[in-house]
Amino acid sequence: MRNRDRPDYAAVHQWARKFLGTPMRCEECGDGTLRRRQYHWANLSGTYLRIPSDWKRLCVKCHFKIDKGFSEDACLYGHERTTENTYVKSNGDKECHPCRKRHNLEYYYRKKEKIK
Repeated sequence: MRNRDRPDYAAVHQWARKFLGTPMRCEECGDGTLRRRQYHWANLSGTYLRIPSDWKRLCVKCHFKIDKGFSEDACLYGHERTTENTYVKSNGDKECHPCRKRHNLEYYYRKKEKIK
């Protein structure tokens, strides 16, 4: 049995899809080229109210940034973003050097394990 003060997560998202429709475009970055399942209904207040103004259509990338408190001054792990410390990928995404080094090492060890 669920608590009536805090709505069931799945039930509220089902309500959002039913009454607000299936999101097909990101309201944050404007992207509309992704597949249907790559857009989410994001709850803005975190209280999961059944109020249409409390919901926003977001792509997965923007949803993640909003939920994690993304900052232009620091990466998700708290590393400072400066011009010397930031690598810009070919797709325009930015990654700090410590995180890039960690990702490269993780990739290397995953590949090494597959070879064995």
